[in-house]
Amino acid sequence: MVELLVALPVVLLLMLGVLQVALLWEAKLALNWAVRLGAREGALDHARVEAIRRGVVKGLVPLYASGTDLEARVQAAARAAADLGACSRIRILNPTREAFEDFGRWNAAAGRWELPFERLHARSAEVGARSGVTVQDANLLKVEVVWGVPAVVPVAGPVLVKALSWWGAKRGGVWARCLGQGRVPVLATAVMRMQSAAWRNGAMVARGEAEGGLAGVVSGGGLPAGPKEVSWSGPGASPRIRKAPAGLPSPVSRRPSPVT
Repeated sequence: MVELLVALPVVLLLMLGVLQVALLWEAKLALNWAVRLGAREGALDHARVEAIRRGVVKGLVPLYASGTDLEARVQAAARAAADLGACSRIRILNPTREAFEDFGRWNAAAGRWELPFERLHARSAEVGARSGVTVQDANLLKVEVVWGVPAVVPVAGPVLVKALSWWGAKRGGVWARCLGQGRVPVLATAVMRMQSAAWRNGAMVARGEAEGGLAGVVSGGGLPAGPKEVSWSGPGASPRIRKAPAGLPSPVSRRPSPVT
């Protein structure tokens, strides 16, 4: 009897821990699929963050749906959007900001920088001096999403969050914020070929900031503010692409891999 009283709490904690890990793994698999849908939406809609988020929410609906009718799916979409908004981060690892410096074109009518995506087979395959990739590789949209999954299992959930708190405090940012809310951050990435001209936005990171994205260090300054500050003559002109410095890896070795 004494042995049972001693072992029972440990066994229950292990069982609850297994249940919590299983729920996290289910959420991770759902996020993998959702990020693929988000990247697909972004590839069709100029790499806009709003489109990527819309696709991610769409992919998370099965995780929240309690039925197959329209009303249940609408409610599940609302819950998924609210949960994703509670603690998440969307970043675009490719194209990087430097890709717009190398290959971008200024759309004067819309007031934005765009990345050409048409007739890529006929464009030069030289490596951009700042981005370290070709214009063909710059048109691979690589999306990274971090989402804080609620730790809902009694006892095991809070214990897991507490155990990961030191790691979250070390990383900071969204990782610490999610753990502070009692959520376990999970990460997923997806890659899609752009089917529209990418528009430069704030979710695009610099070359040296992409975790698991393009390797290397930023080789120059910030993004140009307008067509007068770049090395080509204006709207419609082709940017000057310089050859890669000696020792720079080839475009193939720098191509983002579709790892999820």
